[in-house]
Amino acid sequence: MGFLRRSNAGILGRGKIAVEFPIMEPIYVESFITPAEAQALLATAQSLPWTRGKFRGRPVPREEVWIGPYSYRFSGRTLAPAGWTSEIAAVRERIRAQYGGAYNSVLLNRYLDEDDSVSWHSDDEPEMDPTHPIASLSLGAPRVFRIRLSGTKDDAQSYLLTSGSLLVMPPGFQQAYEHCVPKSTTACGTRINLTFRRMKLPGEA
Repeated sequence: MGFLRRSNAGILGRGKIAVEFPIMEPIYVESFITPAEAQALLATAQSLPWTRGKFRGRPVPREEVWIGPYSYRFSGRTLAPAGWTSEIAAVRERIRAQYGGAYNSVLLNRYLDEDDSVSWHSDDEPEMDPTHPIASLSLGAPRVFRIRLSGTKDDAQSYLLTSGSLLVMPPGFQQAYEHCVPKSTTACGTRINLTFRRMKLPGEA
């Protein structure tokens, strides 16, 4: 499958010839954990302290939980850190064992139904380590995940993220690409995704 690419002459689509920067394609694993493991983790995650914040005075179209070394400030709101659960910590270790990484935090998003979503964005806050990958584990209802080059509005690539699947975005990906989970055009149930990342610690540049 060809992936979106950027040239030194501007934004290009798939298959067009140009002098290009290296392509950073995500790793997609459809069944990183088994259906039974995904169902058990989904049930456990439901009991976390979910909150629905506000952005520019309007409710955010999803619920969130933050687990990390300090409070997370982004998009005009602050999430206080919850504690690691043994189940989530175990998944972090499985990701590290198979794909490397020193993940010290995870943002969980809960999409209750087809109307919950997240708009186009990059996970590139200054506190995040840009030299580290971001790994996203999906649980529950399948949802479409779209990726496009930053600064363009066309030629997006779509993945259907099913329960138990893992998408690993490599180091530097957030500086070149943006992603979203659009509203679903069909009715669907709850989806939770866990985005493991590494936050810079005090004293790190």
